[in-house]
Amino acid sequence: MSDIKHSQPLPMRLAKLMAEMHYFMAKEMLERLGEEEGKKAIKAATDNMAKSRIEAMQRDAKEAGLPPIGKDTYSKVKDFGTPDWKRDEKGIVTYCPMAETWAQYGEEGLAIGALYCQIDYPLYAGFGMQLERPECLTSGDDRCVFNYTMIDQKKD
Repeated sequence: MSDIKHSQPLPMRLAKLMAEMHYFMAKEMLERLGEEEGKKAIKAATDNMAKSRIEAMQRDAKEAGLPPIGKDTYSKVKDFGTPDWKRDEKGIVTYCPMAETWAQYGEEGLAIGALYCQIDYPLYAGFGMQLERPECLTSGDDRCVFNYTMIDQKKD
């Protein structure tokens, strides 16, 4: 049952719609293909989505005269706004409308949501960063922690 309400801000509704679409599509893949092949298909789909998003954001960065890598560039050209996410004073995510949507489907929903959350790793890598996320709402934690380090960009 959808938790999307017309009274919610548009970015929140869109995030929840995207989360629900992922949930139903991923659930169908898992049911039809089995867990192992379903997870492979979901990963391939999210990796392809990440690649497409990175290409578009990199074009935006180039057009804006921004460097091709770095957290500042990623923040400026990020294509998916998160104004309705709640963060503490350190910037740690304590509320995510997508995780809230997946949680309404119980443990299965959170597990399927966790498969989507993996998209952050290639997105960060596309901007020269290695992401570590020791805590994530879809893993049952009470927050999402995004730690990153810059990847050495040596040219051969």
